Amino acid sequence: MHKNNIKKLFNALNDSNVDYVVPRKYSHLPERSGDDIDLFIRESSFDKGIEVCEELGFSRSANRNRLSINTALQKSYQDPKKVYKFIKNSPFEALSTITIGKKSGDSSNKAKGHRNVKLEKKNVRLDIRNNIAYRSPQNGKRYPVQKRVNELMFEQTQMHRGIVIPTPPNELGHIIPHCVFDKEGEFSDYYRNRCVELSKIVLDNEEYNATFKHILSLIFYDASELVYNLIKSKEYGSLRTKLRQFDQY
Repeated sequence: MHKNNIKKLFNALNDSNVDYVVPRKYSHLPERSGDDIDLFIRESSFDKGIEVCEELGFSRSANRNRLSINTALQKSYQDPKKVYKFIKNSPFEALSTITIGKKSGDSSNKAKGHRNVKLEKKNVRLDIRNNIAYRSPQNGKRYPVQKRVNELMFEQTQMHRGIVIPTPPNELGHIIPHCVFDKEGEFSDYYRNRCVELSKIVLDNEEYNATFKHILSLIFYDASELVYNLIKSKEYGSLRTKLRQFDQY
């Protein structure tokens, strides 16, 4: 059942021309979901992508993401019949989802251009974002990366069993900061092994290597060469510590 739900999801996203990419942990898809399925959907396709998911029965749980009043009003103007039917058939759910902004648990940060919606259907959970953003070591808040990093992620893709995934340099260029910032420097066995696999592909390919170095420079700035050398020597666990010691970062 879960396999069918996942296949239907990606078939629908592809058929609807939603501009998306699954940035990591996709090897087991669509057979099983494992953890949350992470999805980046380009801003121009974001609302359409959410609508496709919801039409397949994915919904926002009451204690996760809820619609703001402004979003609900916008949707009512676009399709008032659908909103009326939803309110008529599920009045309590409708009331619980129309709340005031971020106090309700809406994790979107539109002021900084970052949107995050979490949907679920049975045991399949989706964590959907409109761009790449990492947690700051200073305050724990997520900050979007430079625009070009996002563009590369969406422009340079490949297919995996009917699912859009990043090319090796973009996946590696995402996993490294994901573990350094979001995982506080911890590389699980999965991510460590995946970095080793991707590095073999990326570092031995001139074009991939150039793209990877460019991504690192856009994320780590003057410390990008340090990060690159640590990755070459497979010193993943020391990346965060070395970055803290780097006086220009």
